[in-house]
Amino acid sequence: MQLNSGEWLTVGRAAWLASQQIALPAQAEDAALAFASQVMIADKAGWLATLYLIDQPVKDAEPSVKHLLASGYVVAMISGDRQGQ
Repeated sequence: MQLNSGEWLTVGRAAWLASQQIALPAQAEDAALAFASQVMIADKAGWLATLYLIDQPVKDAEPSVKHLLASGYVVAMISGDRQGQ
């Protein structure tokens, strides 16, 4: 991603930043947030920050899914969450 200043930022998950030869310090990842979607940001000097994104299911998700299943639909959840990996 190129900023208006012309500086480039690298944005992605830990494995991708590592594949770009960007060293990640120990504090770059928080094991307590292993379930959340992870977005890391780095510039030419290295790692800058890690963002953790979490979605909460909407209140009627469970009854809606049960209704679809009872109606004969096949239901699958597709998510970017890391599931503790």
